[in-house]
Amino acid sequence: MNILYNRAKEKGIDVTNGVKAYSTNTNIQEKIENIEYSTYQNISKEEEKELIAEVIDDSSINYTENKKKL
Repeated sequence: MNILYNRAKEKGIDVTNGVKAYSTNTNIQEKIENIEYSTYQNISKEEEKELIAEVIDDSSINYTENKKKL
């Protein structure tokens, strides 16, 4: 979470309101909620697939190298 937060800041993304973590893994909820700039939302596997598809299709953050890793 720290890496993602710091990278977002480096890229000029507005993180003044913190960042939100979405996960199907409730075991990480407490760890994420203890980070002052983050919040956690549990999602279903279907919601996870939809969010991943949105990221893959977002041309502002879409890199060919990243698609190869999926």
